[in-house]
Amino acid sequence: MYKQPTCYEPVFVSKPCIPYVGEIPGGLQCGTLITIQGQTSHHHSRFSINFCSSPISEPLPDTILHIDLRFNDCCIVRNSLYWGSWGSEERDGCFPLRKGELFEAVILVENNGFKIAFNGKHFAYFARRYPLCLGKFLIIKGHVHINFIRIGKNEPLPTPSIPPSYPVPKCLQYPKVPLSVSLPNTYNRHILVTGYPSSQYPERFSINLKFGCETPFHLDVRFHYGASRNTVVCNSYIFGAWGNEEVHSHFPFSCGNSFEIKIIETPHMYKVLVNGHHYLNFNHRFPAYNQVNKLEIEGDVVLTLVEFK
Repeated sequence: MYKQPTCYEPVFVSKPCIPYVGEIPGGLQCGTLITIQGQTSHHHSRFSINFCSSPISEPLPDTILHIDLRFNDCCIVRNSLYWGSWGSEERDGCFPLRKGELFEAVILVENNGFKIAFNGKHFAYFARRYPLCLGKFLIIKGHVHINFIRIGKNEPLPTPSIPPSYPVPKCLQYPKVPLSVSLPNTYNRHILVTGYPSSQYPERFSINLKFGCETPFHLDVRFHYGASRNTVVCNSYIFGAWGNEEVHSHFPFSCGNSFEIKIIETPHMYKVLVNGHHYLNFNHRFPAYNQVNKLEIEGDVVLTLVEFK
């Protein structure tokens, strides 16, 4: 499944089998943020997301939050299960999903309940009925394809009156494309980008790290662009000219599937991970790489999260 992380490490699970049963490091806590991206079935009518006390999918154990997506009834039922008895169902809210389409569910844990969002829009609030300590495992059941699961912390930014002694992560949820955003002026920066292609027939999208007119790192994901098919091209634009392209034919992206790209800045190179796996290295061509101060993303892509520190 995945190695046991500490409660402070984000968990990333790519394309899990269903039913999925995974431990939540440290259990549910105030500030835990769960992101689930996937695709609903064309032919089936139901799946559920559950936060449970033990790793048993059938029958469900004590369940602090049960989210049951019922396409035939056009409703999403929220409930809890304790000592074999279901509580009162909560069914209000419009039905935000369609059969056969991509979706993203985000659950934010608060002291007194759970904020639930679908596809970037708030859907419902479920008041907590039992202690958070019951939420030790995430269980996903039913007919659904999951692209990835991410479990992390929704860290608040410190107040300006108390400047931090460490890099502060900045998180942008569902930013519009094209995106242009300033980067922190620190060493060994980490940039996380999650999203999915914006159409069934995308051409390309690119991630650019910039300093003024210079582009020390250009990552171009090409599905169908010119003569390029399913390739990733890395390059740099320095002193008014493009350098030599570095072409990678292994292509971990696909239409209809979500992705996670992580770019790690080191003293000698940029390391790129895709969906939790090392993908490529790009040696620095711009001596003052640490002066890069802008991130730009453009092309045929929907961004769900951009985070950097």
